[in-house]
Amino acid sequence: MTSSHTTVLDREGLIRLFRRVSGRRLVGVVDGFDCVELVFEDPDGIGENLVSVFTDGRRLGNVCLGFVARDPIEAGYGAAEAQGS
Repeated sequence: MTSSHTTVLDREGLIRLFRRVSGRRLVGVVDGFDCVELVFEDPDGIGENLVSVFTDGRRLGNVCLGFVARDPIEAGYGAAEAQGS
């Protein structure tokens, strides 16, 4: 698994990052306190299923592609937020 990092102002980087999760179902949106996390399905086990958009703090403006393991997703990580709770 590799991680990707770009900045909001880097159009090409954002396009590359979002192409990595293109076609996957959005599982949920999580308030990461200093970021908004978009959690996607990881059906093939690649592990690149978490897009973090930093909105506060020292990483403001950064967007990162990361990983959430299957266990937290199956336990409902992001599910309540996706349903508007």
